[in-house]
Amino acid sequence: MLDRDLVLYVINKYYAKYRLLYEDDLYSRGLSAFNEAEKIYDPAKTSKNFKYFATCIVRRQLNTYIRDNLHKIDSLIDYTDNDGYLAKLLHFNEDYETKIDLKDSISKLPSDMKKLIFYHYYLGYPLYEIRKMLGYAPLTITRKHKKALEFLKGDLQYDKI
Repeated sequence: MLDRDLVLYVINKYYAKYRLLYEDDLYSRGLSAFNEAEKIYDPAKTSKNFKYFATCIVRRQLNTYIRDNLHKIDSLIDYTDNDGYLAKLLHFNEDYETKIDLKDSISKLPSDMKKLIFYHYYLGYPLYEIRKMLGYAPLTITRKHKKALEFLKGDLQYDKI
């Protein structure tokens, strides 16, 4: 029971924003990491208790999994902006048709702008962190963000005509 509870605790505390995308994979990888921790834990070699040790092993495995899979951004764009933040920012009503139109508009963006929109509005990363992840200068990320929003707003207004 400790293994299940500990893995769910780690996922909920540290990886909540990825649950929608990877929930089953996070859980199964977390359990396998917990089992690995049980095998290699030796109280004589470490001063840490087992729960702390297992949490570190689980987090390391989940970090690696997320880092390796987050680049597959195009397949992740299918998820909707649950709280409608992007639609509100673009001054549109949040309804089903707007969500579909928004997804279509996002799919028309260049790959780097798709990543920017997805990381910022769907996963909640601030622009300064996205800048570091994508390797952009501060002014470049601001310019790309503004350009992406202008494109989306123009494309959505064009679709409404």
